[in-house]
Amino acid sequence: RFIIYYTLFFRFIINIFYAFINYYNFILLYFYDMLIQEKIKEYTMNTIKLTYKGISLCLLIAIPSWILGRLFPIIGGPVFSIIGGMILTQLLKDKKTFEPGIRFVSKKILQYAVVLLGFGLNLNVIFETGKQSLPIIIGTILTSLLISYLLHKWMHIPSKISTLVGVGSSICGGS
Repeated sequence: RFIIYYTLFFRFIINIFYAFINYYNFILLYFYDMLIQEKIKEYTMNTIKLTYKGISLCLLIAIPSWILGRLFPIIGGPVFSIIGGMILTQLLKDKKTFEPGIRFVSKKILQYAVVLLGFGLNLNVIFETGKQSLPIIIGTILTSLLISYLLHKWMHIPSKISTLVGVGSSICGGS
């Protein structure tokens, strides 16, 4: 009988000890979670403060380019964006303040846009367009590779750089 009481008392003490440890862990986790959430808020606010100017600049270029691309579909919005970016970069004096936002847009937003664009593709349209545009793509790739080879010989550019520029231009231009 004494052993039963002793065992029950010992279990009671262990349960109180576990409850204290669990409560203590709960308190620690709660405050740790609050600290993490505060750090996330602080990081988010700092990121927004750093990037909003560059993101705004990209929107300032993108929205009119998209509208002009709709009005002149042969030229397209990307060409207007490139021209707008070239003009704005000459007009801006302090480019450092825009760099974090431009880097964010060019890395993250562009990657997400390409993935979302891929979800909207219809394979039948791709195959039909591919058959029609295959000669143009091959011609563009060959022309770009030929020009990069000729510039390599004429300007004495290292062959690896010339090949890299030629292949990059031909694949991106061909697509």
